[in-house]
Amino acid sequence: MYKNSFFHKKNQTTAIQILGLFININLKDRKIFKKMK
Repeated sequence: MYKNSFFHKKNQTTAIQILGLFININLKDRKIFKKMK
């Protein structure tokens, strides 16, 4: 049970990190897209 919750927490943090990276890339792309217009 303890091990399971540990893995769940680890997976949650990686998911948040990936989500943050994705949002970051999205914002950068939007800025570039606005400049191109």
